[in-house]
Amino acid sequence: MEFGTLDGIIGCAAAGLGVALLPRSTVEKHVRDHLVAGHPIPDPFGKVQTVFIYRNEEYLPTPLKKMIELLNDGQRTDGGIAHGHGTG
Repeated sequence: MEFGTLDGIIGCAAAGLGVALLPRSTVEKHVRDHLVAGHPIPDPFGKVQTVFIYRNEEYLPTPLKKMIELLNDGQRTDGGIAHGHGTG
């Protein structure tokens, strides 16, 4: 199931319609109020790499280039996806 709000996701989990993976900060109150049970996910499973993707085009607007530079902190760690054509 897919929901557009955290309240919908938490409400369905509380009703027994499934489980959800959510940041602790979004469910702390509900766990304290015993509406849902929370279980921490141990490392390394609790950490995931987040990837920023964008359409591969000839022209990249300057604000997008600056954002990519900021995200990469000036270094590429993905083997080629950075500025320009997706090949470096």
